[in-house]
Amino acid sequence: MSAAGAAGGAVQAGVGIFQIAESRRTARALERQAEFEAERQEFNATMIRERKKDLRRITEDKVRQRQRSQRGTVGAQRAIAAAQGIDVESEVVAELAQDEQMFAQEDILNIKADASRLALGIELEADELETSARFTRLKGLEASRRAKLQGTLSGISNIAGGASRVGGFFQTRADNRAIARERQRRNAEVRRQNEQRLKLLQQLVSDS
Repeated sequence: MSAAGAAGGAVQAGVGIFQIAESRRTARALERQAEFEAERQEFNATMIRERKKDLRRITEDKVRQRQRSQRGTVGAQRAIAAAQGIDVESEVVAELAQDEQMFAQEDILNIKADASRLALGIELEADELETSARFTRLKGLEASRRAKLQGTLSGISNIAGGASRVGGFFQTRADNRAIARERQRRNAEVRRQNEQRLKLLQQLVSDS
């Protein structure tokens, strides 16, 4: 393994560390984005429920208006009857008043029924937004975990790969040093043996 390969391994490991850190930043950003969207949905649900309160006030006003209209109509009928010389306590006037009361009650029931349908629709819309807010948070957490996991696994892979390349470089250097030491040992042994042979030869020559 060359020094360039070791440098490349160090760079690869650095990329892995960056990937892990970046995955955590991405995960936090996804959670913040999901929380912002969920809060927006919850705010809209609250505003929609305010419309329900307004609807209640409007319905009460309509009921009161119809009741006033009923009283006004009955009063007008009695006034017309009196002007025409009809006894205001007569059965005819009483029947007219009863009819008007029945019409008014029917109108009031229709007003309240319409309001109930609108209120139900408002409540369903608000509930749907709140449910969407919960799912938005869950999806944000899931996306955050997935980004963190993918970035961490990729980063660990790069760190391990880079460390292996750097380790291989140092292992190669260690192996080369061991080989060089072995060669030096063998060369020294050869020199020692040659020196011994030379001394033996000199001794034989001297003895002869």
